[in-house]
Amino acid sequence: MTHTELRAMLHYDPSTGVWTWLQGRRAGQQAGCVQLNGYITIRINQKLYYAHRLAWFYMGGSWPRAQIDHRNRQRADNRWCNLREATQSTQEINKGLTRRNHSGIRGVWQRADTQRWTAQIEKDGRKYSLGCFDTAEEATAAYLQAARVHHHPTVAA
Repeated sequence: MTHTELRAMLHYDPSTGVWTWLQGRRAGQQAGCVQLNGYITIRINQKLYYAHRLAWFYMGGSWPRAQIDHRNRQRADNRWCNLREATQSTQEINKGLTRRNHSGIRGVWQRADTQRWTAQIEKDGRKYSLGCFDTAEEATAAYLQAARVHHHPTVAA
């Protein structure tokens, strides 16, 4: 699909992130549906596209070279200001805490056997141990220092 074909079929409102059909029996109707994973998809010519990737193509004229990240972590929020091209590492930084995280602090947990706190950071799909600490605060400080070095200077827990 070309950029011109997309613009002829669909309209994207960057301020709302809403897609609208321009042609056919669905002209004027909102395009796309929310999938179980939370992302909006749109079927065009029997092919399924993620709405956030279409938005990137629509606005910039070329397909994203990398992944597209939703800044606010809301997968269905496809407003232009909420989308950015991102690496896997950027995606990992922007992830919320997992259900398994009981400490409430990213990359920090308490070992059941020693009751000491462990810190770990992930970069480009690899995990790096930052050590074991006597307190959660020490482990958190180690994680934040590593995050500033490896990810971004303004990373917070």
